[in-house]
Amino acid sequence: MKKIISIIIAAMMMFSVSAVMAHAAETDEISVGADSNTSAGAESSGSASGAGNTVKFDASKWKGYSMIYCHIWERGGDSFYNWQSKKELCAKESDGVYYYDLDKANISLDSSKDYCIIFSSNTGVQTYDTTFGKECFGDMLKVTDNKLENPKDSEKRSEEAVWTTNSSKYGPHLALTSIGSIVGSKLCPHEKGTEVIGDWIPNYYTSQFLDPVKALATALPKFGITSSADLDTIYGYIISKKPELSDNEKKDIYNVLAEGFKKAFPAKAGEVKSADEATKSAEKKAKEIKANGGHVTSDSSASSGGSSSGTGTGSGSSASSGAGTSSGSGSYNSSGSGPDGQEDTILFVLAGVMLVCAGAIYMSRRKREE
Repeated sequence: MKKIISIIIAAMMMFSVSAVMAHAAETDEISVGADSNTSAGAESSGSASGAGNTVKFDASKWKGYSMIYCHIWERGGDSFYNWQSKKELCAKESDGVYYYDLDKANISLDSSKDYCIIFSSNTGVQTYDTTFGKECFGDMLKVTDNKLENPKDSEKRSEEAVWTTNSSKYGPHLALTSIGSIVGSKLCPHEKGTEVIGDWIPNYYTSQFLDPVKALATALPKFGITSSADLDTIYGYIISKKPELSDNEKKDIYNVLAEGFKKAFPAKAGEVKSADEATKSAEKKAKEIKANGGHVTSDSSASSGGSSSGTGTGSGSSASSGAGTSSGSGSYNSSGSGPDGQEDTILFVLAGVMLVCAGAIYMSRRKREE
């Protein structure tokens, strides 16, 4: 009886695998054809942007280009695709107007995270970093006549761009540049001014190209940092992000920050802690920030959105490979035979699986024929 069951099972498996492979081959052929048609349509003039998750760009001020690209990345994270790769190519909607379909590019935005966007052409011109979110779907980004300094390289300039209908919340990313200039106008919805300052100081507190204390005195009020308690938050954020800093480096950074605050708010100079006192409270703050995915939980600084509590959760969710396996569960004893009636049950189950597969293939083919 066992041999008969084995032969039947083998035959059923071979039939099912063959049917599925044949169906997959047909599906691949159809998919290839659809992709080719979609690609051709996206690159042709006059395509409609549709009602999907798209963003538009008015490139009418740019000249001499033949291709427009859309580059999107998560704040503090990686971009979805490489710069000006095929996946970032925009489609032409009308003269001077292009659109990028995030659905076709397999880009999905998380409402608990922040994103920025850049449009660029094959001639080398590009927009400045612009904050971006789901609310911008269907909106159009337009370049202005302004050029903004690149936050990382003060020698470079990019075109300022603004949203047509979402300019009150999203726009040119507010940043502190490598030479202490303040550029842009909008923080990301979940971004805090304390984070911007905390990212900036460790890189430039010893710079020979600017006076960091003077730069901070100007920047702190602009980023909404008006309380001495925010210094603890900034210091804690730095400690959480830069664990490799020595104790002396941490104190030097804090002293520059403290002097900048005193210069900005002379009346509050007496509220500023010493480096030793600040280190104790900052280490506690650093633990809170780490527990919150590396983001500040709350402060009094400027932010166009709420707290980013919960950001980054779910990392490692795919690490459960193998979970739920039933090895050693006792379904079968060591001889491989099951309880009375189990062999018949197996046959019925396998027969049912085969019928379901055959039915799915039939319905799929019928749908395509229609």
